Amino acid sequence: MDQTFCDAKCSIEHFSDKAARLGCESRCAAERAACSTKAGAEKAVEIGKKALRDTGAFIEGFTGEKDPPENSH
Repeated sequence: MDQTFCDAKCSIEHFSDKAARLGCESRCAAERAACSTKAGAEKAVEIGKKALRDTGAFIEGFTGEKDPPENSH
């Protein structure tokens, strides 16, 4: 839910009770923080996947081999 809408809803639902309104607004802020954290985590995963693909492409270009070489001992 949009932060502004959530805060407005709290103001309407808890018009005469400041403590309840502040509690409701705190819940709105917590929900927004959780949503932002989730979005940030999803972005980090995508960046990690891209870095892995880019690393594979770098190794392929460097070695001239399609697949990275296996551990050779």
